[in-house]
Amino acid sequence: YKLGEIYGYSDGKNKYRYFYDDKNEGGLLGYFLVKETKGIIIYGQWNLHGGTTYYYSKAFDTPIRILSKTNLERDFQNEDFIKEIKKLKEINKKQESALQVNTLYNKYYLQQN
Repeated sequence: YKLGEIYGYSDGKNKYRYFYDDKNEGGLLGYFLVKETKGIIIYGQWNLHGGTTYYYSKAFDTPIRILSKTNLERDFQNEDFIKEIKKLKEINKKQESALQVNTLYNKYYLQQN
């Protein structure tokens, strides 16, 4: 298969989602490793510096965006949620911080219903 012909796949251990957007986020391309699905979807992707950059989407059928405080502020208007997000360090570079975003999301969005 050529890049992008398959929306997503599983290697038996991990799940991946394909995404391409050359207009936003500096151009995102490729398969993103699904790290967390309870709440917003958190993805990881190896970067050119040998580390992992973290991303998110609201659902599997919505655009993937870099996991940044600015993007989260744009996408979510809960002031208490954003206040706690701003306390986190390097949310798009550290897995622990990236997953903490979902813990906070679940606290402020899912537990209210």
